[in-house]
Amino acid sequence: MYKLVITGFNTKAEAEAFYSYYEGAGEQDACRWFECRKEEGEIEVDSMMTDMSFKPYWDGDSFVFKVKPQ
Repeated sequence: MYKLVITGFNTKAEAEAFYSYYEGAGEQDACRWFECRKEEGEIEVDSMMTDMSFKPYWDGDSFVFKVKPQ
């Protein structure tokens, strides 16, 4: 079994918002979804792009990559 590990969140709320979007995502406009969560006061950022300065890597059975909440 393999795992995907996503790091880089500033708060637990950001991690939960990221999971919540992708867990049930049917739409493609993630930016607008995160902006709405910010407007609602759930999180302090409106974007969670991939952190391109962090090189994704395999750690045994886990693929690790980092987001950069902004």
